[in-house]
Amino acid sequence: FGNQFVWDDEVFITGNSEIRELANIPDFFTHGTQNLYRPLRTTLYAATFRFSQLNPLGYHITGKTLNALTVCVLYALLALIFGSPPAAFWGALIFSLHPVHTEKVTFITSTYDILGDFLWLSAFTCYVFYRKNNGDRPYAASLALFALALLSAENAAVVPPLIIIYDFTLGRNGQKTHRYRWLPYFLILAAYMALRTHMLGMVSRIGGSPFNPDPIGNFVIMGGVITDYLRLLVLPWPLVAVHEIKQAVAPYPAMLMVSAVGIAALVTAAVMSAKKRPEISFAILWFFAVISPNLNFIPSGNLMAERYLYMPSAMLSFLVAALFISLKEVGGKKAGFRVAPTKKVFTMYLAIIASLFLSLVFIRNRDWHDEMTLWARTLIQSPGSYIARMNLGAEMGKIGKIHESEKLFWEAIKLDTGNGGAQMNLTESYINTGRLEEAQELSASLLDNPRFKHKARLNISTIAAKKGNYKEAEKILANLLEEFPDSTKALGNYAYILFAQKKPGWEAPLIRLHRLTGQAKPVQDLAEGYLRMGNFRAAIRIADMGLSLEPQNATLKNIAETARAHMSQAAK
Repeated sequence: FGNQFVWDDEVFITGNSEIRELANIPDFFTHGTQNLYRPLRTTLYAATFRFSQLNPLGYHITGKTLNALTVCVLYALLALIFGSPPAAFWGALIFSLHPVHTEKVTFITSTYDILGDFLWLSAFTCYVFYRKNNGDRPYAASLALFALALLSAENAAVVPPLIIIYDFTLGRNGQKTHRYRWLPYFLILAAYMALRTHMLGMVSRIGGSPFNPDPIGNFVIMGGVITDYLRLLVLPWPLVAVHEIKQAVAPYPAMLMVSAVGIAALVTAAVMSAKKRPEISFAILWFFAVISPNLNFIPSGNLMAERYLYMPSAMLSFLVAALFISLKEVGGKKAGFRVAPTKKVFTMYLAIIASLFLSLVFIRNRDWHDEMTLWARTLIQSPGSYIARMNLGAEMGKIGKIHESEKLFWEAIKLDTGNGGAQMNLTESYINTGRLEEAQELSASLLDNPRFKHKARLNISTIAAKKGNYKEAEKILANLLEEFPDSTKALGNYAYILFAQKKPGWEAPLIRLHRLTGQAKPVQDLAEGYLRMGNFRAAIRIADMGLSLEPQNATLKNIAETARAHMSQAAK
Protein backbone atom coordinates (compact mmCIF):
# COMPACT_ATOMS: atom_id res chain seq x y z
CA PHE A 1 0.00 0.00 0.00
CA GLY A 2 3.02 2.32 0.30
CA ASN A 3 4.14 1.79 -3.30
CA GLN A 4 4.09 4.85 -5.55
CA PHE A 5 2.91 5.42 -9.11
CA VAL A 6 5.39 3.89 -11.58
CA TRP A 7 5.89 3.27 -15.29
CA ASP A 8 2.63 3.50 -17.31
CA ASP A 9 0.77 5.01 -14.34
CA GLU A 10 1.85 8.40 -15.69
CA VAL A 11 0.10 7.73 -19.00
CA PHE A 12 -3.14 6.26 -17.69
CA ILE A 13 -3.52 7.99 -14.30
CA THR A 14 -1.27 10.84 -13.16
CA GLY A 15 -0.98 12.41 -16.60
CA ASN A 16 -4.51 11.60 -17.76
CA SER A 17 -6.65 14.71 -17.29
CA GLU A 18 -9.76 12.91 -18.61
CA ILE A 19 -10.18 10.84 -15.44
CA ARG A 20 -10.33 13.95 -13.25
CA GLU A 21 -13.98 14.68 -13.99
CA LEU A 22 -16.83 12.17 -13.69
CA ALA A 23 -18.64 14.20 -16.35
CA ASN A 24 -16.16 12.74 -18.88
CA ILE A 25 -17.37 9.15 -18.34
CA PRO A 26 -19.65 9.09 -21.44
CA ASP A 27 -16.64 10.13 -23.54
CA PHE A 28 -14.69 7.06 -22.40
CA PHE A 29 -17.08 4.95 -24.49
CA THR A 30 -16.52 6.98 -27.67
CA HIS A 31 -12.75 6.76 -28.01
CA GLY A 32 -9.75 4.81 -26.81
CA THR A 33 -6.67 5.60 -24.73
CA GLN A 34 -3.22 4.61 -26.02
CA ASN A 35 -4.89 2.48 -28.72
CA LEU A 36 -6.83 0.53 -26.08
CA TYR A 37 -10.61 0.47 -25.79
CA ARG A 38 -11.34 -0.23 -22.13
CA PRO A 39 -14.04 2.27 -21.15
CA LEU A 40 -15.09 0.52 -17.92
CA ARG A 41 -11.49 0.44 -16.71
CA THR A 42 -11.12 4.16 -17.43
CA THR A 43 -14.42 4.77 -15.62
CA LEU A 44 -13.00 2.99 -12.58
CA TYR A 45 -9.91 5.23 -12.78
CA ALA A 46 -12.19 8.27 -12.71
CA ALA A 47 -14.22 6.92 -9.79
CA THR A 48 -11.02 6.27 -7.83
CA PHE A 49 -9.69 9.73 -8.63
CA ARG A 50 -12.89 11.20 -7.21
CA PHE A 51 -12.10 9.93 -3.70
CA SER A 52 -8.30 9.53 -3.86
CA GLN A 53 -7.12 12.28 -6.25
CA LEU A 54 -3.45 11.41 -6.93
CA ASN A 55 -2.84 9.52 -3.69
CA PRO A 56 -1.73 6.01 -4.77
CA LEU A 57 -3.24 4.46 -1.64
CA GLY A 58 -6.80 4.71 -3.01
CA TYR A 59 -5.76 3.05 -6.27
CA HIS A 60 -4.02 0.24 -4.36
CA ILE A 61 -7.15 -0.34 -2.27
CA THR A 62 -9.28 -0.58 -5.41
CA GLY A 63 -6.84 -2.89 -7.18
CA LYS A 64 -6.32 -5.19 -4.21
CA THR A 65 -10.09 -5.42 -3.76
CA LEU A 66 -10.44 -6.52 -7.38
CA ASN A 67 -7.73 -9.13 -6.82
CA ALA A 68 -9.44 -10.45 -3.67
CA LEU A 69 -12.79 -10.70 -5.46
CA THR A 70 -11.16 -12.61 -8.32
CA VAL A 71 -9.62 -15.09 -5.87
CA CYS A 72 -13.08 -15.60 -4.31
CA VAL A 73 -14.66 -16.26 -7.71
CA LEU A 74 -11.90 -18.73 -8.56
CA TYR A 75 -12.58 -20.52 -5.25
CA ALA A 76 -16.29 -20.69 -6.14
CA LEU A 77 -15.45 -22.06 -9.61
CA LEU A 78 -13.14 -24.72 -8.17
CA ALA A 79 -15.74 -25.75 -5.58
CA LEU A 80 -18.39 -25.90 -8.32
CA ILE A 81 -16.25 -28.04 -10.63
CA PHE A 82 -14.71 -30.44 -8.09
CA GLY A 83 -17.40 -30.42 -5.38
CA SER A 84 -14.78 -30.16 -2.64
CA PRO A 85 -14.37 -26.97 -0.58
CA PRO A 86 -10.96 -28.11 0.81
CA ALA A 87 -9.67 -28.80 -2.72
CA ALA A 88 -11.02 -25.42 -3.87
CA PHE A 89 -9.38 -23.72 -0.88
CA TRP A 90 -5.91 -25.03 -1.64
CA GLY A 91 -6.24 -24.35 -5.36
CA ALA A 92 -7.37 -20.75 -4.75
CA LEU A 93 -4.72 -20.20 -2.05
CA ILE A 94 -1.88 -21.19 -4.39
CA PHE A 95 -3.31 -18.77 -6.97
CA SER A 96 -3.67 -15.93 -4.46
CA LEU A 97 -0.06 -16.19 -3.27
CA HIS A 98 1.78 -16.94 -6.51
CA PRO A 99 4.76 -14.54 -6.76
CA VAL A 100 4.44 -14.18 -10.54
CA HIS A 101 1.24 -12.20 -9.89
CA THR A 102 3.12 -9.44 -8.06
CA GLU A 103 3.45 -7.27 -11.17
CA LYS A 104 -0.24 -7.60 -11.99
CA VAL A 105 -1.39 -6.86 -8.43
CA THR A 106 1.19 -4.25 -7.34
CA PHE A 107 1.58 -2.24 -10.56
CA ILE A 108 -1.43 0.08 -10.38
CA THR A 109 -2.20 0.37 -14.10
CA SER A 110 -1.98 -3.40 -14.46
CA THR A 111 -4.05 -4.01 -11.34
CA TYR A 112 -7.02 -2.21 -12.89
CA ASP A 113 -6.98 -4.77 -15.71
CA ILE A 114 -8.12 -7.26 -13.06
CA LEU A 115 -11.58 -5.67 -13.42
CA GLY A 116 -11.88 -7.46 -16.76
CA ASP A 117 -10.45 -10.68 -15.34
CA PHE A 118 -12.92 -10.62 -12.44
CA LEU A 119 -15.86 -10.06 -14.79
CA TRP A 120 -14.97 -12.69 -17.40
CA LEU A 121 -14.10 -15.27 -14.73
CA SER A 122 -17.50 -14.55 -13.16
CA ALA A 123 -19.12 -14.98 -16.59
CA PHE A 124 -17.45 -18.36 -17.05
CA THR A 125 -18.38 -19.44 -13.50
CA CYS A 126 -22.04 -18.57 -14.18
CA TYR A 127 -21.89 -20.69 -17.34
CA VAL A 128 -20.52 -23.67 -15.38
CA PHE A 129 -23.28 -23.17 -12.80
CA TYR A 130 -25.84 -23.12 -15.63
CA ARG A 131 -24.41 -26.35 -17.08
CA LYS A 132 -24.56 -28.10 -13.72
CA ASN A 133 -27.92 -26.77 -12.53
CA ASN A 134 -29.67 -25.53 -15.67
CA GLY A 135 -31.88 -22.46 -15.56
CA ASP A 136 -31.92 -19.29 -17.64
CA ARG A 137 -30.84 -16.84 -14.92
CA PRO A 138 -27.20 -17.98 -14.55
CA TYR A 139 -26.93 -18.21 -18.35
CA ALA A 140 -28.26 -14.65 -18.80
CA ALA A 141 -25.94 -13.44 -16.03
CA SER A 142 -23.03 -15.09 -17.83
CA LEU A 143 -23.81 -13.25 -21.07
CA ALA A 144 -24.23 -9.90 -19.30
CA LEU A 145 -20.97 -10.30 -17.37
CA PHE A 146 -19.17 -11.31 -20.57
CA ALA A 147 -20.31 -8.11 -22.31
CA LEU A 148 -19.16 -5.98 -19.35
CA ALA A 149 -15.84 -7.83 -19.23
CA LEU A 150 -15.12 -7.00 -22.88
CA LEU A 151 -15.63 -3.30 -22.10
CA SER A 152 -13.05 -3.65 -19.34
CA ALA A 153 -10.32 -5.61 -21.14
CA GLU A 154 -10.19 -7.25 -24.56
CA ASN A 155 -8.68 -10.47 -23.19
CA ALA A 156 -12.20 -11.35 -22.02
CA ALA A 157 -12.52 -12.73 -25.55
CA VAL A 158 -11.26 -16.04 -24.09
CA VAL A 159 -14.72 -16.86 -22.66
CA PRO A 160 -16.24 -18.45 -25.82
CA PRO A 161 -13.33 -20.88 -26.36
CA LEU A 162 -13.28 -21.65 -22.63
CA ILE A 163 -16.93 -22.70 -22.54
CA ILE A 164 -16.32 -24.97 -25.53
CA ILE A 165 -13.27 -26.48 -23.82
CA TYR A 166 -15.32 -27.02 -20.66
CA ASP A 167 -18.16 -28.69 -22.54
CA PHE A 168 -15.75 -31.09 -24.27
CA THR A 169 -13.84 -31.97 -21.09
CA LEU A 170 -15.35 -31.54 -17.64
CA GLY A 171 -18.80 -30.80 -19.03
CA ARG A 172 -19.11 -34.26 -20.58
CA ASN A 173 -20.23 -35.65 -17.22
CA GLY A 174 -23.04 -33.16 -16.89
CA GLN A 175 -26.26 -32.68 -18.78
CA LYS A 176 -26.55 -32.68 -22.53
CA THR A 177 -24.60 -29.91 -24.23
CA HIS A 178 -26.75 -27.40 -26.10
CA ARG A 179 -24.28 -26.05 -28.61
CA TYR A 180 -26.67 -23.36 -29.78
CA ARG A 181 -26.03 -21.78 -26.37
CA TRP A 182 -22.50 -20.95 -27.58
CA LEU A 183 -23.77 -18.67 -30.35
CA PRO A 184 -24.73 -15.61 -28.22
CA TYR A 185 -21.18 -15.44 -26.84
CA PHE A 186 -19.75 -15.24 -30.34
CA LEU A 187 -22.34 -12.66 -31.37
CA ILE A 188 -21.43 -10.49 -28.37
CA LEU A 189 -17.75 -10.90 -29.20
CA ALA A 190 -18.32 -9.95 -32.85
CA ALA A 191 -20.31 -6.86 -31.82
CA TYR A 192 -17.55 -5.83 -29.42
CA MET A 193 -14.82 -6.29 -32.05
CA ALA A 194 -16.80 -4.16 -34.51
CA LEU A 195 -17.29 -1.47 -31.86
CA ARG A 196 -13.64 -1.54 -30.79
CA THR A 197 -12.37 -1.39 -34.37
CA HIS A 198 -14.70 1.53 -35.10
CA MET A 199 -13.58 3.47 -32.02
CA LEU A 200 -9.85 2.85 -32.48
CA GLY A 201 -9.70 2.64 -36.26
CA MET A 202 -7.51 -0.48 -36.01
CA VAL A 203 -7.56 -4.10 -34.89
CA SER A 204 -4.07 -4.48 -33.47
CA ARG A 205 -2.83 -2.01 -30.85
CA ILE A 206 0.22 -1.03 -32.91
CA GLY A 207 -1.75 -0.52 -36.13
CA GLY A 208 -0.88 -1.89 -39.54
CA SER A 209 -1.82 -5.48 -40.38
CA PRO A 210 -4.30 -6.97 -37.90
CA PHE A 211 -2.35 -10.22 -37.88
CA ASN A 212 1.33 -11.00 -37.45
CA PRO A 213 2.95 -11.00 -40.93
CA ASP A 214 5.26 -13.86 -39.89
CA PRO A 215 3.00 -16.43 -38.17
CA ILE A 216 5.60 -19.21 -38.38
CA GLY A 217 8.32 -17.10 -36.82
CA ASN A 218 5.86 -15.92 -34.20
CA PHE A 219 4.87 -19.52 -33.39
CA VAL A 220 8.53 -20.42 -32.90
CA ILE A 221 9.40 -17.47 -30.66
CA MET A 222 6.19 -17.82 -28.63
CA GLY A 223 7.05 -21.50 -28.09
CA GLY A 224 10.13 -20.28 -26.22
CA VAL A 225 8.07 -17.64 -24.37
CA ILE A 226 5.49 -20.22 -23.25
CA THR A 227 8.30 -22.45 -22.01
CA ASP A 228 9.55 -19.53 -19.91
CA TYR A 229 6.01 -18.93 -18.64
CA LEU A 230 5.66 -22.56 -17.55
CA ARG A 231 9.03 -22.38 -15.81
CA LEU A 232 7.94 -19.25 -13.91
CA LEU A 233 4.79 -21.02 -12.75
CA VAL A 234 6.85 -23.81 -11.21
CA LEU A 235 9.93 -21.79 -10.21
CA PRO A 236 8.95 -18.08 -9.96
CA TRP A 237 12.46 -16.64 -9.77
CA PRO A 238 13.98 -14.37 -10.91
CA LEU A 239 11.08 -12.01 -11.59
CA VAL A 240 11.78 -8.89 -13.67
CA ALA A 241 9.71 -5.97 -14.92
CA VAL A 242 10.70 -6.43 -18.56
CA HIS A 243 11.47 -9.53 -20.60
CA GLU A 244 13.20 -8.22 -23.72
CA ILE A 245 12.31 -10.85 -26.30
CA LYS A 246 13.07 -10.20 -29.96
CA GLN A 247 11.11 -11.61 -32.87
CA ALA A 248 12.83 -14.73 -34.23
CA VAL A 249 13.79 -14.97 -37.90
CA ALA A 250 14.82 -18.00 -39.93
CA PRO A 251 16.98 -19.98 -39.46
CA TYR A 252 15.46 -20.43 -36.01
CA PRO A 253 17.58 -21.46 -33.00
CA ALA A 254 17.36 -25.17 -32.18
CA MET A 255 16.12 -24.59 -28.62
CA LEU A 256 13.22 -22.47 -29.87
CA MET A 257 12.27 -25.16 -32.37
CA VAL A 258 12.33 -27.81 -29.62
CA SER A 259 10.18 -25.58 -27.37
CA ALA A 260 7.64 -24.93 -30.14
CA VAL A 261 7.37 -28.63 -31.00
CA GLY A 262 7.06 -29.53 -27.30
CA ILE A 263 4.27 -27.00 -26.77
CA ALA A 264 2.40 -28.30 -29.83
CA ALA A 265 2.76 -31.87 -28.49
CA LEU A 266 1.45 -30.80 -25.04
CA VAL A 267 -1.65 -29.20 -26.55
CA THR A 268 -2.25 -32.26 -28.73
CA ALA A 269 -1.93 -34.58 -25.73
CA ALA A 270 -4.38 -32.44 -23.74
CA VAL A 271 -6.95 -32.63 -26.54
CA MET A 272 -6.49 -36.40 -26.95
CA SER A 273 -6.94 -37.03 -23.20
CA ALA A 274 -10.21 -35.07 -22.95
CA LYS A 275 -12.26 -38.23 -22.35
CA LYS A 276 -9.94 -40.20 -20.08
CA ARG A 277 -8.51 -37.36 -17.97
CA PRO A 278 -10.90 -34.43 -18.46
CA GLU A 279 -9.65 -32.49 -15.42
CA ILE A 280 -6.01 -32.58 -16.65
CA SER A 281 -7.08 -31.81 -20.20
CA PHE A 282 -9.18 -28.86 -19.04
CA ALA A 283 -6.36 -27.41 -16.90
CA ILE A 284 -3.82 -27.51 -19.74
CA LEU A 285 -6.22 -26.20 -22.37
CA TRP A 286 -7.31 -23.46 -19.93
CA PHE A 287 -3.72 -22.21 -19.83
CA PHE A 288 -3.34 -22.05 -23.60
CA ALA A 289 -6.78 -20.54 -24.19
CA VAL A 290 -6.33 -17.80 -21.59
CA ILE A 291 -2.76 -16.92 -22.62
CA SER A 292 -3.70 -16.84 -26.33
CA PRO A 293 -4.58 -13.09 -26.54
CA ASN A 294 -0.99 -12.33 -25.51
CA LEU A 295 0.75 -14.63 -27.97
CA ASN A 296 1.30 -11.81 -30.50
CA PHE A 297 -0.63 -13.39 -33.38
CA ILE A 298 -2.45 -10.06 -33.27
CA PRO A 299 0.60 -7.82 -32.69
CA SER A 300 0.68 -5.95 -29.38
CA GLY A 301 4.28 -4.71 -29.36
CA ASN A 302 5.13 -6.76 -26.25
CA LEU A 303 6.10 -10.42 -26.52
CA MET A 304 6.33 -11.35 -22.84
CA ALA A 305 5.21 -9.91 -19.50
CA GLU A 306 4.66 -11.52 -16.11
CA ARG A 307 1.26 -9.79 -15.76
CA TYR A 308 0.04 -11.87 -18.72
CA LEU A 309 0.32 -14.97 -16.49
CA TYR A 310 -2.28 -13.82 -13.96
CA MET A 311 -5.34 -15.79 -15.14
CA PRO A 312 -3.48 -18.48 -17.15
CA SER A 313 -1.76 -19.50 -13.89
CA ALA A 314 -5.13 -20.75 -12.59
CA MET A 315 -4.09 -23.94 -14.42
CA LEU A 316 -2.10 -24.74 -11.26
CA SER A 317 -5.25 -24.26 -9.17
CA PHE A 318 -7.16 -26.79 -11.27
CA LEU A 319 -4.29 -29.28 -11.10
CA VAL A 320 -3.92 -28.85 -7.31
CA ALA A 321 -7.65 -29.32 -6.76
CA ALA A 322 -7.79 -32.36 -9.07
CA LEU A 323 -4.83 -33.99 -7.34
CA PHE A 324 -6.23 -33.22 -3.89
CA ILE A 325 -9.53 -35.03 -4.49
CA SER A 326 -7.79 -37.98 -6.16
CA LEU A 327 -5.64 -38.76 -3.11
CA LYS A 328 -6.65 -41.25 -0.45
CA GLU A 329 -7.73 -40.12 2.98
CA VAL A 330 -5.69 -42.71 4.93
CA GLY A 331 -2.35 -44.45 4.63
CA GLY A 332 -0.95 -47.60 6.17
CA LYS A 333 2.25 -49.32 7.17
CA LYS A 334 4.93 -50.60 4.86
CA ALA A 335 8.26 -52.20 5.71
CA GLY A 336 7.92 -51.20 9.35
CA PHE A 337 7.53 -47.51 8.55
CA ARG A 338 4.41 -45.56 9.25
CA VAL A 339 2.93 -43.94 6.14
CA ALA A 340 1.14 -40.67 6.95
CA PRO A 341 -2.34 -40.02 5.56
CA THR A 342 -1.84 -39.02 1.92
CA LYS A 343 -3.99 -35.90 1.93
CA LYS A 344 -2.30 -34.67 5.08
CA VAL A 345 1.12 -35.03 3.46
CA PHE A 346 -0.08 -33.24 0.33
CA THR A 347 -1.63 -30.50 2.47
CA MET A 348 1.65 -30.10 4.33
CA TYR A 349 3.52 -29.71 1.02
CA LEU A 350 0.98 -27.14 -0.18
CA ALA A 351 1.31 -25.19 3.09
CA ILE A 352 5.10 -25.09 2.66
CA ILE A 353 4.78 -23.96 -0.95
CA ALA A 354 2.26 -21.28 0.06
CA SER A 355 4.64 -20.01 2.76
CA LEU A 356 7.53 -19.84 0.28
CA PHE A 357 5.34 -18.05 -2.24
CA LEU A 358 4.27 -15.51 0.39
CA SER A 359 7.93 -14.79 1.26
CA LEU A 360 8.77 -14.23 -2.41
CA VAL A 361 5.78 -11.92 -2.80
CA PHE A 362 7.04 -9.72 0.07
CA ILE A 363 10.50 -9.56 -1.52
CA ARG A 364 9.19 -8.85 -5.01
CA ASN A 365 6.68 -6.26 -3.84
CA ARG A 366 9.51 -4.02 -2.58
CA ASP A 367 10.93 -3.84 -6.10
CA TRP A 368 7.85 -1.89 -7.17
CA HIS A 369 8.11 0.75 -4.43
CA ASP A 370 8.94 3.61 -6.81
CA GLU A 371 10.29 4.26 -10.29
CA MET A 372 13.95 4.49 -9.25
CA THR A 373 13.79 1.29 -7.20
CA LEU A 374 11.98 -0.59 -9.96
CA TRP A 375 14.55 0.09 -12.67
CA ALA A 376 17.58 -0.21 -10.39
CA ARG A 377 16.35 -3.65 -9.25
CA THR A 378 15.50 -4.65 -12.82
CA LEU A 379 19.04 -3.79 -13.92
CA ILE A 380 20.46 -5.95 -11.11
CA GLN A 381 18.20 -8.87 -12.03
CA SER A 382 18.73 -8.42 -15.78
CA PRO A 383 22.14 -6.77 -16.37
CA GLY A 384 21.71 -6.81 -20.14
CA SER A 385 18.40 -4.94 -20.10
CA TYR A 386 18.18 -2.06 -22.57
CA ILE A 387 14.86 -0.80 -21.19
CA ALA A 388 16.05 -0.83 -17.56
CA ARG A 389 19.10 1.27 -18.48
CA MET A 390 17.03 3.71 -20.48
CA ASN A 391 14.37 4.16 -17.80
CA LEU A 392 16.85 4.30 -14.92
CA GLY A 393 18.79 6.92 -16.87
CA ALA A 394 15.62 8.99 -17.22
CA GLU A 395 15.01 8.77 -13.45
CA MET A 396 18.61 9.79 -12.72
CA GLY A 397 18.12 12.82 -14.95
CA LYS A 398 15.02 13.87 -13.01
CA ILE A 399 17.00 14.14 -9.77
CA GLY A 400 19.85 16.05 -11.41
CA LYS A 401 22.36 13.22 -11.77
CA ILE A 402 23.09 14.13 -15.36
CA HIS A 403 26.46 12.35 -15.66
CA GLU A 404 25.06 9.03 -14.36
CA SER A 405 21.97 9.48 -16.51
CA GLU A 406 23.88 10.01 -19.75
CA LYS A 407 26.26 7.15 -18.94
CA LEU A 408 23.28 4.79 -18.74
CA PHE A 409 21.90 6.13 -22.03
CA TRP A 410 25.25 5.48 -23.76
CA GLU A 411 25.36 1.94 -22.33
CA ALA A 412 21.84 1.35 -23.68
CA ILE A 413 22.85 2.65 -27.11
CA LYS A 414 25.78 0.20 -27.23
CA LEU A 415 23.41 -2.66 -26.36
CA ASP A 416 20.95 -1.80 -29.14
CA THR A 417 22.03 0.91 -31.55
CA GLY A 418 18.99 0.56 -33.77
CA ASN A 419 16.35 1.01 -31.06
CA GLY A 420 16.53 4.80 -30.89
CA GLY A 421 14.88 5.26 -27.49
CA ALA A 422 18.11 5.91 -25.61
CA GLN A 423 19.31 8.27 -28.36
CA MET A 424 16.08 10.22 -27.98
CA ASN A 425 16.48 10.47 -24.20
CA LEU A 426 20.12 11.51 -24.60
CA THR A 427 19.10 14.16 -27.13
CA GLU A 428 16.63 15.66 -24.67
CA SER A 429 19.31 15.65 -21.96
CA TYR A 430 21.65 17.54 -24.27
CA ILE A 431 18.93 20.07 -25.11
CA ASN A 432 18.11 20.63 -21.43
CA THR A 433 21.79 21.21 -20.58
CA GLY A 434 22.43 23.53 -23.53
CA ARG A 435 24.63 21.21 -25.62
CA LEU A 436 22.77 22.01 -28.78
CA GLU A 437 25.33 20.84 -31.35
CA GLU A 438 25.50 17.35 -29.83
CA ALA A 439 21.70 17.31 -29.66
CA GLN A 440 21.51 18.35 -33.32
CA GLU A 441 23.83 15.53 -34.36
CA LEU A 442 21.88 12.88 -32.44
CA SER A 443 18.53 14.14 -33.75
CA ALA A 444 19.80 13.98 -37.33
CA SER A 445 20.83 10.35 -36.77
CA LEU A 446 17.22 9.49 -35.84
CA LEU A 447 15.60 10.95 -38.96
CA ASP A 448 15.85 7.54 -40.68
CA ASN A 449 14.25 5.75 -37.72
CA PRO A 450 10.50 5.43 -38.48
CA ARG A 451 9.64 5.14 -34.79
CA PHE A 452 11.41 8.35 -33.74
CA LYS A 453 11.48 10.43 -36.93
CA HIS A 454 8.59 12.59 -35.77
CA LYS A 455 10.15 13.30 -32.37
CA ALA A 456 13.54 13.94 -34.00
CA ARG A 457 12.02 16.66 -36.21
CA LEU A 458 10.36 18.18 -33.16
CA ASN A 459 13.69 18.25 -31.35
CA ILE A 460 15.43 19.82 -34.35
CA SER A 461 12.81 22.60 -34.34
CA THR A 462 13.36 23.09 -30.58
CA ILE A 463 17.14 23.30 -31.12
CA ALA A 464 16.62 25.89 -33.88
CA ALA A 465 14.38 27.95 -31.58
CA LYS A 466 16.94 27.80 -28.75
CA LYS A 467 19.56 29.09 -31.19
CA GLY A 468 17.24 32.00 -32.01
CA ASN A 469 16.47 30.73 -35.52
CA TYR A 470 12.70 31.05 -35.19
CA LYS A 471 12.02 31.04 -38.93
CA GLU A 472 13.67 27.64 -39.37
CA ALA A 473 11.79 26.29 -36.36
CA GLU A 474 8.51 27.65 -37.72
CA LYS A 475 9.10 26.04 -41.12
CA ILE A 476 9.85 22.63 -39.61
CA LEU A 477 6.75 22.76 -37.40
CA ALA A 478 4.51 23.99 -40.22
CA ASN A 479 5.63 21.04 -42.38
CA LEU A 480 5.05 18.64 -39.49
CA LEU A 481 1.52 19.94 -38.94
CA GLU A 482 0.74 19.54 -42.64
CA GLU A 483 1.59 15.84 -42.31
CA PHE A 484 0.27 15.37 -38.76
CA PRO A 485 -2.36 18.04 -38.02
CA ASP A 486 -3.20 16.42 -34.68
CA SER A 487 0.35 16.31 -33.32
CA THR A 488 -0.14 17.80 -29.85
CA LYS A 489 3.55 18.50 -29.27
CA ALA A 490 3.90 20.25 -32.64
CA LEU A 491 0.81 22.38 -31.99
CA GLY A 492 2.13 23.55 -28.62
CA ASN A 493 5.58 24.34 -30.01
CA TYR A 494 4.12 26.11 -33.06
CA ALA A 495 2.06 28.40 -30.86
CA TYR A 496 5.19 29.26 -28.84
CA ILE A 497 7.25 30.01 -31.97
CA LEU A 498 4.57 32.27 -33.44
CA PHE A 499 4.15 34.09 -30.14
CA ALA A 500 7.92 34.55 -29.79
CA GLN A 501 7.94 36.26 -33.19
CA LYS A 502 4.82 38.31 -32.27
CA LYS A 503 3.04 36.88 -35.29
CA PRO A 504 -0.75 36.90 -35.52
CA GLY A 505 -2.56 33.58 -35.27
CA TRP A 506 -0.52 32.20 -32.37
CA GLU A 507 -3.80 31.46 -30.55
CA ALA A 508 -5.10 29.01 -33.20
CA PRO A 509 -2.73 26.09 -32.41
CA LEU A 510 -3.57 26.33 -28.70
CA ILE A 511 -7.30 26.37 -29.38
CA ARG A 512 -6.95 23.28 -31.59
CA LEU A 513 -4.77 21.62 -28.96
CA HIS A 514 -7.44 22.16 -26.32
CA ARG A 515 -10.14 20.75 -28.61
CA LEU A 516 -8.02 17.65 -29.27
CA THR A 517 -7.04 16.93 -25.67
CA GLY A 518 -9.72 18.59 -23.55
CA GLN A 519 -6.92 19.60 -21.17
CA ALA A 520 -6.62 22.90 -19.31
CA LYS A 521 -2.92 23.40 -20.15
CA PRO A 522 -3.50 24.91 -23.64
CA VAL A 523 -6.08 27.27 -22.11
CA GLN A 524 -3.55 28.20 -19.43
CA ASP A 525 -0.92 28.96 -22.11
CA LEU A 526 -3.46 31.03 -24.05
CA ALA A 527 -4.38 33.08 -20.95
CA GLU A 528 -0.71 33.58 -20.10
CA GLY A 529 -0.02 34.77 -23.66
CA TYR A 530 -2.77 37.39 -23.44
CA LEU A 531 -1.42 38.49 -20.06
CA ARG A 532 2.07 39.01 -21.50
CA MET A 533 0.61 40.94 -24.44
CA GLY A 534 -1.23 43.26 -22.04
CA ASN A 535 -4.67 42.10 -23.16
CA PHE A 536 -5.89 41.74 -19.57
CA ARG A 537 -9.58 41.44 -20.37
CA ALA A 538 -8.94 38.47 -22.70
CA ALA A 539 -6.57 36.92 -20.14
CA ILE A 540 -9.28 37.05 -17.46
CA ARG A 541 -11.92 35.57 -19.78
CA ILE A 542 -9.69 32.70 -20.89
CA ALA A 543 -8.41 32.04 -17.36
CA ASP A 544 -11.99 31.80 -16.10
CA MET A 545 -12.73 29.29 -18.87
CA GLY A 546 -9.75 27.22 -17.78
CA LEU A 547 -10.85 27.33 -14.15
CA SER A 548 -14.19 25.86 -15.16
CA LEU A 549 -12.17 22.82 -16.31
CA GLU A 550 -9.74 22.73 -13.40
CA PRO A 551 -11.08 24.80 -10.47
CA GLN A 552 -7.95 24.16 -8.39
CA ASN A 553 -5.45 25.25 -11.06
CA ALA A 554 -3.18 27.68 -9.15
CA THR A 555 -1.52 29.07 -12.31
CA LEU A 556 -4.85 30.04 -13.86
CA LYS A 557 -5.96 31.66 -10.59
CA ASN A 558 -2.74 33.66 -10.50
CA ILE A 559 -3.16 34.78 -14.14
CA ALA A 560 -6.72 35.96 -13.47
CA GLU A 561 -5.72 37.79 -10.28
CA THR A 562 -2.71 39.44 -11.95
CA ALA A 563 -4.81 40.58 -14.94
CA ARG A 564 -7.50 42.02 -12.63
CA ALA A 565 -4.85 43.84 -10.61
CA HIS A 566 -3.45 45.41 -13.78
CA MET A 567 -6.92 46.48 -14.89
CA SER A 568 -7.64 47.93 -11.45
CA GLN A 569 -4.35 49.82 -11.50
CA ALA A 570 -5.06 51.17 -14.98
CA ALA A 571 -8.51 52.33 -13.86
CA LYS A 572 -6.96 54.25 -10.95
